[in-house]
Amino acid sequence: MGRRGDGRRWGRRGRATRSRSSAPAPAAGRRSSTAASGRRGFGRLLIPAALLAATVLALLVGVLPTRSYLDKRAEVRAAEAQLAALRQANADAEAEAAALDTDAEIERRAREEFGLAMPGEETYVVLPPPADPVEVPDGWPFTELETRLRAGG
Repeated sequence: MGRRGDGRRWGRRGRATRSRSSAPAPAAGRRSSTAASGRRGFGRLLIPAALLAATVLALLVGVLPTRSYLDKRAEVRAAEAQLAALRQANADAEAEAAALDTDAEIERRAREEFGLAMPGEETYVVLPPPADPVEVPDGWPFTELETRLRAGG
């Protein structure tokens, strides 16, 4: 809003209004009303800025540690599951080691896995049946191939 030299200001609708103070226009070193309105504008921005800062602070204090906590809790669950699996594997290995302490288990494994026999015993190995012969269709490149396969070479 502009100032007139006689102490009146122009209002919003272009009418001259009387200023609150009847003092003449400010001197060169004094603040004008535009500086005061600038302070009012700063005050209007101060509240939303403070609310924004409080929201950001709440997010930093509340959300980030909570997310970190949930991530760590998931890691702990995964580690506990892995620990349970390792304990089960350890128990199985201990049971197998205890079984290997007996002579009967050692003999059974030697026969099954390595084909060993006690002195004086005979072992027999049963072979699987031979594979079916190769069937080739009748036709140009295969007739010569079939004759060579049947001839053995």
